[in-house]
Amino acid sequence: MRRAAAAHPDKALQGILQDPALSNGSKHTYAQRLMAMSAKLRQPISELAMQPMTILPWIKKQYPEVATQKNIVTTVLAALRQMPATKPQHRQALATWLRASKELEAQQPARPKANEPSARQQRGYVDFREVIKVRTSLAKG
Repeated sequence: MRRAAAAHPDKALQGILQDPALSNGSKHTYAQRLMAMSAKLRQPISELAMQPMTILPWIKKQYPEVATQKNIVTTVLAALRQMPATKPQHRQALATWLRASKELEAQQPARPKANEPSARQQRGYVDFREVIKVRTSLAKG
């Protein structure tokens, strides 16, 4: 199955990799995210992008952080921009992904403006006094 995918790469992925408007870093990041999602869901990227009502709940379940969800949706939008928008089905999918992107964007700035740490930051917090204790207990060298 992987050989068939290699023989006929997804057109959306090819478009991203050849898009002169994207930096090399963005191309690499988008390609990695899309290939991972495609592998997990066992569907080509071009098909996944056309199923926002199915894929959006999956994204929210897989990635609890709003910022990560927004990054994934942005990646799918980049893929959709590489596909021809001639069919009404494509325009409808694009509108749904754009709406999801705006909704996630509206949720995103609330935490940074309130200057509150994310759940991940809270879990990883280590008091500086603890860091000093550990540092002083280490052997010199």
